Amino acid sequence: FSFEFSLAVPDPAAVLAALRFADGTRLAGLAGLGAGPSDAPLAPALAPGDWDGDGDEDLFVTGDRPTLLRDDLGLMEDVTEAAGLPRSPLGPARFADLDNDGHLDIVAVSPAGLRIFQATGEETFTDGSPAPEPAGTRRARALHDVLAADLDHDGDLDLFAVGDGGYLLLRNGGEAGWADLTEPWGLAGGADAAGREAAFADLDDDGDLDLIVADEARGTRVFSNERGGRFKERAGAVPAGPAWSVAVADYDNDGAFDLALAASGRVVVLRNRGDGTFVRDDAAARPLARAAGVRAVRFVDVDNDGRQDLVTAGAGGVRIHHNDGGRFTGLSGRLPDGLGEVRRIAVADYNQDGDLDLFALTPDGVRLLRNDGGNVNHYLDLRLTGLATGSGKNNRFGIGSRIEVRAGDLYQVLIADDPTVHVGLGANRKADVVRIEWPNGVGQDIYFPGTDQDLEDQILKGSCPFLYTWTGERFEFQKDIMWKSALGMPTGIQGNQGRRAYAPAAASVEYVRIPGDALAERDGRYTLQVTEELWETIYFDEVDLVAVDHPDDVDVYVNERFVPPGPPVSLDLRYVRDRRPARAYTGRGRDVTEELARRDFRFVGDFDLGPVQGLAEWHDLVLDPGAVPEDATLRLYLSGWVFPADASLNVQLAQSGAEGLRAPELQVIGPDGAWT
Repeated sequence: FSFEFSLAVPDPAAVLAALRFADGTRLAGLAGLGAGPSDAPLAPALAPGDWDGDGDEDLFVTGDRPTLLRDDLGLMEDVTEAAGLPRSPLGPARFADLDNDGHLDIVAVSPAGLRIFQATGEETFTDGSPAPEPAGTRRARALHDVLAADLDHDGDLDLFAVGDGGYLLLRNGGEAGWADLTEPWGLAGGADAAGREAAFADLDDDGDLDLIVADEARGTRVFSNERGGRFKERAGAVPAGPAWSVAVADYDNDGAFDLALAASGRVVVLRNRGDGTFVRDDAAARPLARAAGVRAVRFVDVDNDGRQDLVTAGAGGVRIHHNDGGRFTGLSGRLPDGLGEVRRIAVADYNQDGDLDLFALTPDGVRLLRNDGGNVNHYLDLRLTGLATGSGKNNRFGIGSRIEVRAGDLYQVLIADDPTVHVGLGANRKADVVRIEWPNGVGQDIYFPGTDQDLEDQILKGSCPFLYTWTGERFEFQKDIMWKSALGMPTGIQGNQGRRAYAPAAASVEYVRIPGDALAERDGRYTLQVTEELWETIYFDEVDLVAVDHPDDVDVYVNERFVPPGPPVSLDLRYVRDRRPARAYTGRGRDVTEELARRDFRFVGDFDLGPVQGLAEWHDLVLDPGAVPEDATLRLYLSGWVFPADASLNVQLAQSGAEGLRAPELQVIGPDGAWT
C-alpha cells in the first residue's frame, strides 16, 4: 500500500509535466546483458516477478542464453546457475504459482514445447515439466506466448499457449499432473493459426475468464468461457485484423475490460460494449496514428492518476500515450535518447517507490526505464493471498480476480494478472472501498483498506441456507439447512473418477431439529428466518413446523446426516435421555470430555486439515461410555459441524485423482481387547 501521504493535493498538469523515465540500466547492473538475435528460433522475452519472495521485483530474461536476475537492493544479480536453471534456449516465460505452495514457478516456451521449473522454496528450481513430449506440445510448430490462469475455476492455474499451427491448453490436475485438453475445450485454434500473444479477462462479465488471442493469420480472436471445460469462439467479436500484441484494461473507466492491439504495425483501441463484443474507438486512438511499426502494447498507469495509459514499442522505439479521460495523448520528451528499436516491454515497480517502471528489450540488450515522478500521485498495491491448507478454493495469489476500487469520484476495474496489483489513486490519499471478486466467484468488500494487508478473509464460496429463530429477545442462529445438493453441482469427489457427473435435480426433503427453548412467540406467532448468505439461490416448495411433546428429561433428535443425493427421507424421531461419555479423548491423547459435555458450538478439531476445504487427515475420537449393563443396547448420537468441499473443489479433486469421500467408521473393543 502507498506510504506516500501528504496534505497537499497534487495538480494533475504539474504531475504530468514533471514525469520522466530515466535510464537506470547501468545503476541496476543490466548494462551488457544481451538478449540474443531477433531471428533466433525462440524470440527473447522478459518476465518480471518476485520469485524469491523478498518483496521486490526480479527479472527473467529469456533467449539463447536465459538469465535469472535477483533484485538485491536495486542491483540485479545473475543467479541462474545457483538457482538450478539451464542456459539452454527458452522463449517467452511467465512466473506463476502452479502448485499453490506460495512460491512462484516458471513456465517457459522451449524448442520441445512448454517447460516448467518448479520453485523449491529455497531460491532454487527443479524441472517439473509435463511428461516428455506430450501430444499437445507437438500440435503447434512453434509456440510464441504462454499464460497461466484458472480457466476452469477449480482453484489452480492452467496453462494456455499460442503459436504457429494451433494453440495448446494444459489443465492443471494437481497431483495427477497436466492433461492436454486443447481439443475438448475448443481451443485448438486451427492448423492455419499464427498466435503471437494471449491475454485473459472476464470480457462479458459473466463471472468466468475468457481468452483473447492476437493472431497474425486469423486476426484477433475471443474465446468465451462456457464453463464445464468448454470455450466457444465469438466470431466477429473484435473488428480488427491480424495482430501481434494484445493488452487488456478498462481504459475508459466504465467497468468493462477493453482491448488495445498492435495490428499491422499500428495501434487499434477497442471499447467493450459490456457484453464481450467490441467496437473500434478511433477517436481515442487517433493521436496514436504516429506510432508506426508497433509490435507490443501495454496498458500502464504511468502517473498513478487511476486511468490506464498506453505504452507502445516497436521499430520506432517506445512511446507513452497519456489517458486524458478515455482519449490518448502522446507524451514527448519523457524517455531517454537512443533507445532505437524495442522488441518487447515489461512492467514492474522495480525500485518499490510506488510508480511503474519499464523494462525494454532492444537489439543491444535489456534497458531499464525508471519512472521518476509518477509517485507524486498516491497509489495502492494489492497483494492477494488465497487461503492455503484446508481451503484451496482459490489459486494462491488470486490470479484472475476482478478488482473494483472506489476512491472519491474515481472508479476503476482491474484484473489480477500478477501477484501485486498496482492501483493509482490520483490525489486521493486512500481508497474508500476495494471489492474483490475472487476466481471462485466470492465477493469480498474492504472499506478503507489498511497498510500492508494481505487479502482473503472469505472462507466459504457457497453454503447451505442459515436458519434463525426468534428466542424472545432477538433472532439467533440455530443451524444450517444442509440440503442434499445444489442443482448442477459436480459430484467428482464422490467417486466419478474423472467422468462428468452432476447431482440429481430432485427436490430435497429434510427435517431440522429446533430445541424448545430456541423458539418463542412473537406477536402471537412463531417466527423463523432462512437466509442465503453467500453465492447460492434457494427455492422452497413447502415448509412445515412440527411440534413434538416430550418429557423434560428426554431429548428428541432427528437424523440430520449430510448424505449424497438419494431417495427422500422420512421423519424418524429418536427419544434420548441425557447420557454423556464418561471420558473422551482424541487420537492424540488430548482429553476433550468437557468440550463434548454440551451443545455450545465448541467443537473438537485438533486434527490436520487436508489440502482443500472439506478434507481432513484420518483421525480418531475415543469415547469411554462408562459402566453399561451387558444386556443394554448402546446407541451413539453425534452432533457436529460439516465443512464440505464446494462444487469447484469437487472438480479440482476429481482432476487430481484424489480418493473419494470416506465415511466415518465406528470401532469397538472386542473380546480379545483389540479394536474392531
